[in-house]
Amino acid sequence: MLLRPVALGIQATTTLVDATVRGASAATEAVGVIASAGLQVATVPVREAGRLRSGETASLTRRCWSGEDRAWIEVRGLSGTGELGRHVLDALGAQPGVLSARLNLPLSRVVVELSADGDRASLNDLCRVVADTERRCRRDDGSAAADTPVAPPPAVLPGDGLLLAARGVMVGVNAAGLAIALAGWALRLPQAPVAVDAAAALVNYQPWLRRQLVDRIGTGPAHTVLSLISTGSRIATLSPAALAVDLALQGIKAAENQAGAQAWGRHEPHLARHAEQAEVQLPARPVPLPEGAADRYGNRMAFVQLIGAGVAGVFSRSLTVAATAAVVTGPKALRTTTEAFAATLSRALVEQHAALPLRPEGLRRLDRVDAVLIDPRVLFAGGTRHPLTTALLAEARASGAQLITLDVAELGELRPVFDDLAPDRGGAFDEALAAALARLQQDGRTVAVLSSTAAQALASADVGLGVMPDSASTAPPFAADLLLADLTGAWRVLHALPAARAATERGISLSTGATALGAVLMVPGVRAGRGRGPGPVTAGAAAGLVSGYLLARGVARTAAPRPAPAYEWHAMSIDEVRAILPPPDLARVATELAEQPPAMAWQFVKAVRAELSDPLMPVLALSSAATAMLGSPVDAMLVSTVLIGNCMLAAAQQLQAENRLNRLLAQQAPPARILEDGGYGEIDAARLLPGALIEVRSNEVVPADARLIETTDLEVDESSLTGESLTVDKQTAATPGAELADRRCMLYAGTTVVAGTAVALVTAVGADTQARRAAELAAGQLPVVGLQHQLSQLMSRAFPASAAGGLLVGVLGLLRGGGLRQALGNAIAVAVAAVPEGMPLMATLAQHASSQRLSGSGALVRIPRTVEALGRVEVVCFDKTGTLSENRLRVTRVHPVAGNTDDDVLRCAANAAPAAEGAPHAHATDQAVIEAAADIAGQRWSAPDAHLPFRSGRAFSASVSGRELVVKGAPEVVLAACRGLGSDVGDPVAQLAAGGLRVIAVAQRRLTAAQVQSLRNDPDAITGLCRSRLSLTGFLGISDTPRAEAPQLLADLAERGVGVRLITGDHPVTATAIAAELGMPVTAAQVITGSEWNALSRKDQERAVAQRVIFARMSPENKVQVVQTLERSGRVCAMVGDGANDAAAIRAASVGLGVVARGSDSAHTTADIVLTDGRIGALADAVDEGRRLWRGVQLAVTGLLGGNVGEVIFGVVGSALTGSSPLNNRQLLLMNMLTDALPATSVAVSTPAGPAGRVVHGIDERKLMRAVAVRGAITGAAASAAWAMASVTGRPQRAATVALITLVTTELAQTLVDSHAPLVLLTAAGSFATFAAMISLPGISQLLGCTPVGPLGWSQALGSTGAAVLAIAAAPRLLPAGREDSTAQPPHATTPDSMAAVQTLSRTPDGRQRRTVARAGLGYQSGELENSSAG
Repeated sequence: MLLRPVALGIQATTTLVDATVRGASAATEAVGVIASAGLQVATVPVREAGRLRSGETASLTRRCWSGEDRAWIEVRGLSGTGELGRHVLDALGAQPGVLSARLNLPLSRVVVELSADGDRASLNDLCRVVADTERRCRRDDGSAAADTPVAPPPAVLPGDGLLLAARGVMVGVNAAGLAIALAGWALRLPQAPVAVDAAAALVNYQPWLRRQLVDRIGTGPAHTVLSLISTGSRIATLSPAALAVDLALQGIKAAENQAGAQAWGRHEPHLARHAEQAEVQLPARPVPLPEGAADRYGNRMAFVQLIGAGVAGVFSRSLTVAATAAVVTGPKALRTTTEAFAATLSRALVEQHAALPLRPEGLRRLDRVDAVLIDPRVLFAGGTRHPLTTALLAEARASGAQLITLDVAELGELRPVFDDLAPDRGGAFDEALAAALARLQQDGRTVAVLSSTAAQALASADVGLGVMPDSASTAPPFAADLLLADLTGAWRVLHALPAARAATERGISLSTGATALGAVLMVPGVRAGRGRGPGPVTAGAAAGLVSGYLLARGVARTAAPRPAPAYEWHAMSIDEVRAILPPPDLARVATELAEQPPAMAWQFVKAVRAELSDPLMPVLALSSAATAMLGSPVDAMLVSTVLIGNCMLAAAQQLQAENRLNRLLAQQAPPARILEDGGYGEIDAARLLPGALIEVRSNEVVPADARLIETTDLEVDESSLTGESLTVDKQTAATPGAELADRRCMLYAGTTVVAGTAVALVTAVGADTQARRAAELAAGQLPVVGLQHQLSQLMSRAFPASAAGGLLVGVLGLLRGGGLRQALGNAIAVAVAAVPEGMPLMATLAQHASSQRLSGSGALVRIPRTVEALGRVEVVCFDKTGTLSENRLRVTRVHPVAGNTDDDVLRCAANAAPAAEGAPHAHATDQAVIEAAADIAGQRWSAPDAHLPFRSGRAFSASVSGRELVVKGAPEVVLAACRGLGSDVGDPVAQLAAGGLRVIAVAQRRLTAAQVQSLRNDPDAITGLCRSRLSLTGFLGISDTPRAEAPQLLADLAERGVGVRLITGDHPVTATAIAAELGMPVTAAQVITGSEWNALSRKDQERAVAQRVIFARMSPENKVQVVQTLERSGRVCAMVGDGANDAAAIRAASVGLGVVARGSDSAHTTADIVLTDGRIGALADAVDEGRRLWRGVQLAVTGLLGGNVGEVIFGVVGSALTGSSPLNNRQLLLMNMLTDALPATSVAVSTPAGPAGRVVHGIDERKLMRAVAVRGAITGAAASAAWAMASVTGRPQRAATVALITLVTTELAQTLVDSHAPLVLLTAAGSFATFAAMISLPGISQLLGCTPVGPLGWSQALGSTGAAVLAIAAAPRLLPAGREDSTAQPPHATTPDSMAAVQTLSRTPDGRQRRTVARAGLGYQSGELENSSAG
């Protein structure tokens, strides 16, 4: 045990070294690529100048490209008029060596074919001809031109020499500037004033100035001019660091341009074959393009730049300070981050997927995309689904964007994947896509369009992704921003959407931090020397450049998806399947799987990195950096320790939960029985490969998708996949064109064999199975849950008050004559004190403790942060089959005919079943009958003389013993063979069926001796004897078996005020009957079917989820819609399911719960919480645990924030009286960690006493803020009183120590007021002992800025503490507002008379039945939902 930490440390160190090496390798690769591209592009101006002199290239004012025998020349003003085009073609056709000329209107180019031999016009001559023709046409049409709107500028093609030349100039200028700046810095040459850099910053970051320049000279030239201005200013100010960053960025852009030019060279021959393209009429966008996060931030920072520079100049009366403020407030890091990301991504798409960026600016808008419109034609090739369709749609779902396509019949089972389906307009796809795009843009969406041929939609799209057509005779989509060779490239772009948003967010964070730190460095005394302030801006820009590059490289390095097999196995014969799938090498797979899993240390490092995204982390990190700059590196180290420690604890909890879940799911994984070398063998299902031969038997779970080869009376339960509880008869004949539920020749992973045996050929394993594909398509953006999220929202609303406290401390310090640096340090110290550093730690440990407690009751928490959402759950949606029921048949009703009893019917039915020893492998119906007849009186023979089992195509079974023949089966079959029946014989059948039961008819017959003898000679003759002369005995009603704990669970949920919705694929009658049996009787008005649901509008669906209880005949798509509608109505929803058909709905809910039993693992892999061993009763415990978590957290947050507010109040009082905060940073941090964080965490971790109570929307903020204000005021007053008394009797340092003791002891004591749990008592005592030792021991006390206070000081502190604690304890009783109960029902809750009742039957110890009635709260839920919908 002692060696394990050492081993883990060595492993972690090795992993970190490996990560460092890999990071260094990536950096080296980046530098190499940038340098290579920069050098190559830097030579372009020289090369182009030589070609210009020889006439091989155009002037520097026209975009063009030329190859060996072809040229693409820009024609200005080509859009909207046909006369200019005709004149250009005529003029070029008259030139020597010109074979032909064609117009490409989408690109505003004329494509000129040149002869390879003989004298021909140079490219410069051709450009001169085009320019002369343009001038002549403008002169001739001068009057008309005045009324013609200005056309958009022509596209800049990747191979244009002018583009490469401009980029080469920029690389060269920056490289030369860097050399000049380094030389000037080394020689100590005079620098230009910072006002020069400020002027360049204003021009670059003021949007109105940039717009004016763009309107005058165009976008590309404007960017070049602005870059030259920035470079010139940095050369003048001798800023080598800033020039190095600019040079690196220009190098990345050069690499992008170089890759684009190479891609143009590869694609140009194909594009030239289809060069002659008509113009696409581009309508005006319905609404202006919505501003992205980067634009909004840039506009805000433009105002900050102007105001900051003005205020700094007024107060300092210094042009240098005002100029520095203008430079510091420039969001340079945002620009370098986004540009580095887009340029690197563009190059990766070219290199990996042969993409061609026709309009690279489209990739700069990826962070804005929130809707993806997909042309359905790209998803299907030749009438069959493209192999990458599933992966593409799964990635689109995972990107968080809305997914839309046209409503076409080919979609089939893909329909639930899309958020919306637009009408196809009778097959006019191009017009339909353009209309759908206009509607989305009208709704304020930024839309990416993916298509091959929809030119109008691609041209109007905000980001146009054009897939090259498969046929070489079809023109490429010239209107697209990005041409992609196949769907793999499109998958990569969709995969980049979250990374593009992350790049923007990082750029904003880095810019904000750089501006804040730059402002700190502007304070006099913080750092000497000229130019203080801009340093963090340059560092932030460098960090942003690296961050954007690494984000794009991460996208590029993600492995592309494997194409799914394009075979329709169900439509093929057995011989065709065998020919495609040869026997696999299973031994090789076993060897591969035996390899070691990824190192735990590396997983831990990645988990810590993920936890750094916590919302409080940037605030604490910025405070840490500012504290270090103000001369307190030890304080900064303390804050950093808090950050890293919290992240490590959270990561350890996540890994621990995942490991427990993986072990559980490994135990649940079904084994596979394979046939090889004439024998049988069992292996893990993970080791199977397509082509393996497997056998499945009754009551076994199918391990993989497989094509049936041999079957014997095979019936399979596919409810986990389709939601239908009825079993499916299987066969070996192919079923071409069949839907998923009708593919009788296929087995699917996760389904259960009910009866019979089969041999099958594996067709798909792992992620390629039907169930796993359903889970992948269910992936999407999850509802945001978690204590961190809830508490960060609380802190975002409370932070202005804490910032105001810090600002007030700083202002008071200045007014009292203190220096700016001291005032700023005090302000930051108080702000750090107001930020609850212990809150992330508290949230992590509280969720960890709740997860641990839940694991003991059978609920395994995969995502700990979802525990808090359980406490706020208002509606629980249940899948019926396999969740509330066991998916096991049982006899629930017996209806004997006249002359027979219930026992007679059961005995006859049992006699028609196989022998008892065969029961475990019997048909599900036989098994239900055998169990029902087990307790009846009378003897039953153990082995019949002859037996005819249920089988596919034969809806009855029969047995013969002696001369008695008994038959049971479908009523229509058995009744047709009975004699002497009355006209009302069908009434019992209708009555049982109306109750949602499956009806079995039971009959018997007395055989003659001759017939018995014939059976001995020919046992198959029993079939003929069952066809006639039967005597009806009675009927059995068979239904699914509810789980034993289901009725009590529903009653418990109703008692807690949680609404219930039952969503199933069953018939409404069956679902209603099951609900009644579960103690939840409903009326017909509370039931809705899938077809009725689909006919409702969005608003009607919101009303339906409020009023209806049972949702029957629901497809997986409908299940998702019900859950999403509940969430959209403002309800916190939980979804409980067990199969692949539930996976999407589980994913869509705030809390997804998967029931682990036999069946598919898709529900488990998408669930947040897994109910093990089918113990659904643990859900009630989970809800209680979530509510207790909130109670404990509210108490903890009250103590945490109350103490911090007290510290701020005391800081303000001290600053007002002395001009400086009495407590330093270290003392404040000591309080927050030892006396705030640890005791508050112990309160949150401990189980609160008393009932769980009810939580509607998490923390009761009004009550919390009231309690925080009261506690803060009392704590601050007590500290101020103790400080005042100590100031009279001692030095200021002693008075500060007395105040510190008062604050610490008051905050510790109030935690004991909140909770008397042993852990709280122990933590409070330990914290006090540690604190007392730290302020008393020499060395540590001086480090903290404390001094011994003696008995008098302790008396002053403890006396103030005692008075404060008494006041805090008495406040709830003395203040009327404090008497409110946080768990009270909302005022709009309805009376019990309007609520439906849930009745449960349970047995008392003496065996009698007891009826429990609980109000389900349906009326309350309905009213609340309708109110929220109306709002």
